[in-house]
Amino acid sequence: MASDSDYMSFLDKANKQRDAGKDEAHTEDSAQQSKQVRTETVEKGVKVPEQLKKIDAVLYEFASLIASGSKPDIETLSEKSFDPRSQYSSVIKAVRAAVAASDSKVSESDVEVKVYRVEVGHSRVEYWVIALD
Repeated sequence: MASDSDYMSFLDKANKQRDAGKDEAHTEDSAQQSKQVRTETVEKGVKVPEQLKKIDAVLYEFASLIASGSKPDIETLSEKSFDPRSQYSSVIKAVRAAVAASDSKVSESDVEVKVYRVEVGHSRVEYWVIALD
């Protein structure tokens, strides 16, 4: 059985790797890394509707998602399969509200929302909640 000092040494090493932003235990060759999908955050100068700023989520630009390199695995989900326990109803409502606020002729209930599940790595997926015109 390992001693307390060995365990502490292990924890210190793990924390250094995390703090450095590198995971030395999980390295991939450059060919594998180039196949990973990279997503972009909202660019500076882009006006984000107030309704979307209020939700506790990270906002992305969907158009940049399917860019250069390999195609990610994308699956379209229904609202119910995406959110069976209504944990993200505020996100869906905020997307609808943002569209309704940008066009006075559209009511929130008329806004069609699609949810996309995008695989961006071996163990990472992102969900995109998109309003359609």
